[in-house]
Order: sequence, then C-alpha cells, then structure tokens
Amino acid sequence: MRVRVATFNLENLDHRPDQKPSLDTRIEALRPALVRLDADVLCLQEVNAQGAKHRTLEALEALLVGTPYAGFERVATESDSGKPFRDVQNLVTLSRFPISSHEQLHHDLVKPPVYELATVADGSHDSREISWDRPILYTRHSLESETGIPDGTGLHIVNVRFRAPLAAHITGKKTGAFEWADAASWAESFLLQV
Repeated sequence: MRVRVATFNLENLDHRPDQKPSLDTRIEALRPALVRLDADVLCLQEVNAQGAKHRTLEALEALLVGTPYAGFERVATESDSGKPFRDVQNLVTLSRFPISSHEQLHHDLVKPPVYELATVADGSHDSREISWDRPILYTRHSLESETGIPDGTGLHIVNVRFRAPLAAHITGKKTGAFEWADAASWAESFLLQV
C-alpha cells in the first residue's frame, strides 16, 4: 500500500477585508496546487483563525470547497487555553484515513533549556528559556480499513512549523532592524530564535 503524505505552508491563510491579495485571489492559486498534491494525508501550516470570541477556520473551509480534502478528517492546533484554534498560524492535518488519536505537544516531554547570554551589553548575566513559540501537532491515523492490519500499526504523523530565520532580540546588541553591534551577538541571536 502506498500512502502519499504532503506538507504545505499556506503563508497566513486568512479572510480579512484589508488583505492583499484577497482570499479569493489566493484560493485561485492555492486550490489547484493542493489538488495536484493528491495527498492521502496533508499537513498544513499557517492557517489563521477567524473570529475573536468563537474562532473558526473559515478561510480554510473556503479553500477546501470542491477538493477531495473537504471530506477528509481533520485536526487543528488549539489555543493555549484549550479552545479551538490559535489566533494565527495554526497547524491543520487532513487525512483520508480515520484519525484515531491526536495530541498537541509544547514542551510536554522536555522543559525548555535555560541559556545564559554570552553577549549581554553591560556584562551582566541575562538568562532566558529557549522555547518553541508554537506547538507541534501529532496525529495517529488508522490504516486498518485499507490494509486489514490491526489498528496497532497505524500511521504516525508530526506536523510542525519552524520559524523563519529571523534573529532574536538581545538588549543593547541589536542596533537596527537588521543591524547588530558585533558578529558574536548576531550569531547568538540566531541560536535563540526558535
């Protein structure tokens, strides 16, 4: 049995009136690209939620209309308080197979390490946790109906979004938007940008 797993970053898919290009324009480009993937499991990143009090994934729903993915099972990241969907940059996993379990991981297994800065401007000690800014979405997919193999041998998928390589702020060492006081501070800031 072949299973096609694909990943696609939707680059802050949203439905805002001031958005350029508009959602309709983005859907024209994105929908055919997603359909061409012909994925059995599709991991999406940067899916923004709509609404303040009751969040939905309205923009994603509009994108999936008329595609095979509209009927797929789906799981998405939750807010820190456990409510459906984070405000921005949600992870969404779509599956042709039943999703038998899922878990959102965010420093659940290992605490964030504490790092002491080497390049602090005034020579004082400054330490901070190096932590992921977004959770990881783990899903387990049952292939029993497709293969006849008991569910204990399901497909395990990890959906993750890594930050763009933008340097973290170090007080007194970042002199401009993209300028640093010295190369050591610039290098250290990239270590901290997780």
